Amino acid sequence: MRLQAGSPRFLYYLRLVLITLYSILVLYYFMTGWEGAIRFTVLMVPFSVTLWVVDSIYKGEPLVPRVRNRYVNVAVGSALALTSLASGYYIYANFWDLVSVRMGSYNYTDLLMGALVAIVILWFGAVKYPIIFAIVAFFLVNALHGRYFPGILRNPGVTYTRLVSALSVDFSTGVFESLSQLALTVISAFMLFVGFLSGFGLVDSTNRIVLSKLRRPRLIPLTNILVGVPVGMVTGSAGAATATVGSLTVPIVQRLGVPLAAAAAMAAAAGVGAQLMPPVMGAAAFVMADALGVPYFDVAIRGFVPALAYFAGLALAIYFISARTVKAGEVSPRAADSPGPQDYANLGLFAIGIAALVVLMATWMYAPIAALRSAAVVLAGAAAIHLYVNRGRWVGAVRGLGVKLVRSLEFFVVETANLTLLLALLGILKALFTITGLSLKLGTAIVSAGAGNLYVVTLLSYAFGYIVGMGVPPLGTYVIVYPVVVPALMRLGVRAWAAQFTAFFLAVHAEFAPPMSVSAATISRIARTSFTSVLRELVKLGIGMPILALVTPLKPELVLEPGINQVLVGLEVATAMMGLGAAAYGSFHSRYIDLPVRLLLAIGSLVTIFARGLPELLGLAVVVPLLAYAIYNTRKAKPTGRA
Repeated sequence: MRLQAGSPRFLYYLRLVLITLYSILVLYYFMTGWEGAIRFTVLMVPFSVTLWVVDSIYKGEPLVPRVRNRYVNVAVGSALALTSLASGYYIYANFWDLVSVRMGSYNYTDLLMGALVAIVILWFGAVKYPIIFAIVAFFLVNALHGRYFPGILRNPGVTYTRLVSALSVDFSTGVFESLSQLALTVISAFMLFVGFLSGFGLVDSTNRIVLSKLRRPRLIPLTNILVGVPVGMVTGSAGAATATVGSLTVPIVQRLGVPLAAAAAMAAAAGVGAQLMPPVMGAAAFVMADALGVPYFDVAIRGFVPALAYFAGLALAIYFISARTVKAGEVSPRAADSPGPQDYANLGLFAIGIAALVVLMATWMYAPIAALRSAAVVLAGAAAIHLYVNRGRWVGAVRGLGVKLVRSLEFFVVETANLTLLLALLGILKALFTITGLSLKLGTAIVSAGAGNLYVVTLLSYAFGYIVGMGVPPLGTYVIVYPVVVPALMRLGVRAWAAQFTAFFLAVHAEFAPPMSVSAATISRIARTSFTSVLRELVKLGIGMPILALVTPLKPELVLEPGINQVLVGLEVATAMMGLGAAAYGSFHSRYIDLPVRLLLAIGSLVTIFARGLPELLGLAVVVPLLAYAIYNTRKAKPTGRA
């Protein structure tokens, strides 16, 4: 962690002290269970606010929307930090009275302090997640004045006392509910694990090796997937993964002759898809495990097959684009990009760390403890590699080791604090849905509008997720969607696993769904190309994501139980996704049969995905030979320069 240009030195040391203290408290909780999950969360949410304020001022990020004046931001940040610490201390000190003696009959001071905590979290939302804040603000007004709203939004309204208590000091809902507890007591352990992977350069080494080994031009664009999965794992954000993957791969792929929009869309599709890949899936997967009341490993093990199906379709589509645009030959990596012995050692340690995490979760261990022990394995191995490579220069080696350790803890603490505050904000939204009964009413409306038909209800659920997810990160979309969609699907007999995974796929898909695709906007800025052209390619390349959301309620075997049935359904879905990729990008022998074959392949793929029984088999019978023909003909075709 280096001193940020233009930042006072005392801010650097204050931030370092806060990061160290935050790390100690979280690790001490995991070792002892200190204070219990709820009271520990009451302590750490104000601490997270303080850390966010100091980190934002240190980095020059605004704490007032659209205001960059440093003095204004310092004044506002100081007020936010002091308010959160004071109100948080009061709630922490009076915790046992609030959960026993005064539960349901809070005094004026209790409600005032609870309201201050909620206001600080709402301010965080206004600065960092303005779309989520706008949604929360709308439903705050709805909760207070529901009698003035029409239709499904109409409700009797709640009192200010009930509203404030539900958002703060009730603890079962609002800021301190299970979502923020989940960030601090489960997800933080995985953040420490990926922090070591990132801080000690294991992911960078993996990327260097991947980029150096694929020298055949037609295969080089596939590095988007091979780089995207590990990068997506350590960033925890689809947008951040897209930006990182794009900055690495877009310049290389474009130099090969791939159109810039297609090269950018490849990076975005891989970065978003990385949120599906176990063992460290997007944060929404942890919330899913909590909602289902199952260990996180049960979610992760079911996520492998859908993720592989998605990437199979994406990989073939990327190959088709490469075959049509990239000239034959071999590309040699630049000397500066060539991996060294330390990179191969880091790659081996990366694989060992992932394997340890999977094995420990699969056998008997509680998922956070498995992540912590895997993190210890990675830390010990990375330190040994670093000291061995720098042997003979012990002073520099120890200093470099300290820098990497601080960088890892910085990632761990900053990501955990931001995630805690985001989940606290979503806890407020969830509380508003609960006290107004809106989730139940929306679910009932979807079932009624669908007239009990599973296909129609699935489409309506998809439409609901699509609309509310515009511009909202996957975690936020999932928290909004699952209380509505899951009960609606379960009323029609869909199993809980399939209903929850449907909501999860909807949440991830919202990241690049038009017209407010965050990933397309991010990668188009990096690639300096048209947003609409990138979005057009991304919709085609990422077609597997909406298909996963739509097919899961209809073919629940895709996620119900790990085993041969899941694999067979996954192979069928993957084949159909590849068929759609071939219909969009494949090459066929004659222009006279080109359009009819593409239409037939697309129709056969859709029938395979959504039908059951004989139509499903007939669809497969159409797709498999046409897909094989498309692959064969594409390999023989000469590049045209057009995607």
